[in-house]
Amino acid sequence: MALFDDKKKDSNETSAHSPNPNNPGYNVQQNPQHPSQRGNLFKDSDSKLGMKQISKLAERLDNLESKLRLIENKVSLSNKKEGTMEDNFIGFKRDTLKRIMEIESEIGKVRDSIDDLNEKLKQMISEIKMKGSKADMETIKKYLDYWKPIEFTTRETVRKMIDKALEKKKRR
Repeated sequence: MALFDDKKKDSNETSAHSPNPNNPGYNVQQNPQHPSQRGNLFKDSDSKLGMKQISKLAERLDNLESKLRLIENKVSLSNKKEGTMEDNFIGFKRDTLKRIMEIESEIGKVRDSIDDLNEKLKQMISEIKMKGSKADMETIKKYLDYWKPIEFTTRETVRKMIDKALEKKKRR
């Protein structure tokens, strides 16, 4: 059993020195590879490299920031254009609807006029149907020629004629 316990201690010691912080036996104080145990983060040669990396990162951040500003400006401009287009569309829609209503009103007036014309045409057709045909007119002409209504006299004219005739007889 002692051998088993020694092996267990050896495995704990190895795990304590292993660089994996997820190991249960990981100890920051005993790990010289951990950044907090090194003391200085960068050595002199490392500090020059680190400064270059930091300046490169800062330059990249500046570039990204300027690109981000450009994108934000473009998005803002796009939003303004969208708002303008939306306002224009709303105005166009309003004007179009107004014009459509005017056209519908005019169409209603034209329909009323057409209905009036149709009614007048029906009246004219019925009046034409009531008038006689050419054959009817010729028959009427024959009767008028036969009767000669121009030669007809009125009662008044007949009385005057009788009165004149009686007067002539009396004078004779």
